[in-house]
Amino acid sequence: MSEKKIQSGALLGVYPPDENVERYYSVASISATELVLVIKRTGVCSHFLGNLAEGSGFEAFVKPNPTFYCPVDDKPVLMIANGTGIAPFLGMQSSKSVLYWGGRHWTDFELFSNYCNTPNVVFSREKELVYVQDLLLKREVEVVNLLSSGGTVMICGSLTMLSGVMEVLGKITASHQLPSVDELKKQGRILADCY
Repeated sequence: MSEKKIQSGALLGVYPPDENVERYYSVASISATELVLVIKRTGVCSHFLGNLAEGSGFEAFVKPNPTFYCPVDDKPVLMIANGTGIAPFLGMQSSKSVLYWGGRHWTDFELFSNYCNTPNVVFSREKELVYVQDLLLKREVEVVNLLSSGGTVMICGSLTMLSGVMEVLGKITASHQLPSVDELKKQGRILADCY
């Protein structure tokens, strides 16, 4: 891969051996010399990537994803993810951002904890069944304040999680006379990259 700046939120297209269909991974650009990919162990291409020896090369390309880059204004950003959806947010966090992440177990999060400023995490297979959308309800005042101040909500992860998050955001916006979810999407204040 050439030495050029890759923006967090871009996609890395990887060609597994003997295939001509690429698999995409969200990229976190942690520093000028460090990129992070989060790969699900049971994913289509992850076996190939997981078995690469250190220093090995593979065929890949960067695909810009400008509809999912972190806003550059001074307004707050709420980053919501589950599972591997945390990847782009690892390189986007700043003092204006808040991260809500959901996983199955604490051990799923340990790998990311060094990259996260102030995460709010929930686990669906620990003591009680809690999903990231439940965290939105628990932190409703924070969500309302963020939206009221012109902030942006970014969502990355599973389509099932996206559906649950959008449903909860719809309830929150309606009960606080905020712009609807559809209006926020039109304004570019709800951004999603889900799969």
